[in-house]
Amino acid sequence: MGPQGFHMAIREHYGVGDRFVNAIDGFLDTQVDALVIAAEPGHDFPDLGIPTVIEGTRLHSVAGCDHVSNDVNLGVGLALRHLQSLGHRRIGHVTGLGGSAEGRLRAYLQFMESVGEPLATPANATRPTRTAATWAPSELLRRHPEVTAVFAANDTMALGARAALREVGGRGAERCRPGGL
Repeated sequence: MGPQGFHMAIREHYGVGDRFVNAIDGFLDTQVDALVIAAEPGHDFPDLGIPTVIEGTRLHSVAGCDHVSNDVNLGVGLALRHLQSLGHRRIGHVTGLGGSAEGRLRAYLQFMESVGEPLATPANATRPTRTAATWAPSELLRRHPEVTAVFAANDTMALGARAALREVGGRGAERCRPGGL
């Protein structure tokens, strides 16, 4: 990036008092030359007038943008087959909000059904925060103590699952492994 004269900035949605500020609007206010969006845009946008790429499956979009994504079914299948190869059959799922999380949940449900494994009702974290990411796996393990592995919708959820397992302690932390995509 340096030799070509490009600069990179990362920004999240945030609040100012009672007002919500969308990260995309913040970038447009600073007159960036291009955008790569790697999170939910927050709502649908008209054409931004600059090159725009959305990474992943999202609920909302930007008119005229390009999209790049991975094969969710393949990725989830590989992760779940790996957990099965380690001897796990009762694999729970911690999901979140947004298009990527929804796609991973669908892929998890399809995979578990296709291999005839029992489903543990997925726990849903309503916000991608550490608190929510710790609550959801704790709730999953409380409802389904038979779960021996947790497949998380993203890295934040996987880290939350790891923290939740530490809180469970003893038998729970030793018997259950988190993994994310």
